[in-house]
Amino acid sequence: MGKRLIASLVWLAFCAVTKAQLNQEHPELCGARGPGVLPQGLTAEAATGPDEGNVFLKLGSHSMLVAYGAIDEVCILPGQILTFNDPGYDNFDIYRLDAVTLSKIDDFVARIPVISPDGHWLMHLPFFHFRRDPDDLSEEYLLYDLTKDGANNRLPQPPDYGDLAGLPVYPVPHDGLPFDFEHVPSELKHRILSNGFFWNPESSGVLFADSLGGRVSVVWVDVAGPKPITLVHPIEPPEEHCGVATVDFEPQAGPDRLIILHWGSYDANGFKLASFCASHTEIIHLADFVPPKPEVHIRPKRTGGTLNGAPFQ
Repeated sequence: MGKRLIASLVWLAFCAVTKAQLNQEHPELCGARGPGVLPQGLTAEAATGPDEGNVFLKLGSHSMLVAYGAIDEVCILPGQILTFNDPGYDNFDIYRLDAVTLSKIDDFVARIPVISPDGHWLMHLPFFHFRRDPDDLSEEYLLYDLTKDGANNRLPQPPDYGDLAGLPVYPVPHDGLPFDFEHVPSELKHRILSNGFFWNPESSGVLFADSLGGRVSVVWVDVAGPKPITLVHPIEPPEEHCGVATVDFEPQAGPDRLIILHWGSYDANGFKLASFCASHTEIIHLADFVPPKPEVHIRPKRTGGTLNGAPFQ
């Protein structure tokens, strides 16, 4: 919560917002289903007095503080409303609200969030502070379940980052728990190498690319079963693969499915990624993906959350 507040206050210092806004500038955040139809009477209102600079979402007699400066996107899902506030660097403050009462279901910060077409899942990366050197950090890919409340989306947390929302699906931790991505050795530092996350049309899996120590892999997270399953496909030679810009999925589902990767340059955080790299297309076979080797991270003292349905001690 402290990191989100600091980032939002910094953003306010750069942008003197005097008027509440309810924008829909990032429909891609809502996934293939789109933002949906806003409930009649849903409005945003700028706070005054001690809360000046904040934005309240209002519906009838109900209201909830959801943003600092402006609401950049609203996604309507069954029984809930998601609001996104962009403090910069692909980070988004996300609030999940009850669609009738606007009571808060959960709130968290996510980077490059993408909702599955069926509205069940949200894939994202942890908060990234713009003052941090990216070379000091590793990516930690998190899968958040939009059908569960906040408590059931929190595993025991590492002490230096107390709000990693969702299940860590890549790299696969040896103990299955979120790890401190800000303090990992260089040989375990991952980098996202795709233009976000790509859900297949039936929402049974999500694909992205990652690099580790110069090795490039395409990662597939299967969510069709009772538990998510992570598989990887090493790419050779890695120097020819600058980033996955777009993905096409063959219509036929199943283990024999073909996936078409469009490698090339794309904008990331306002900068052109690998603009020197020639674009090309590559077809890979889902049957060729294999389970990754779990990574062992030094296990610090953890706080909060549950493990196997019981409070973590």
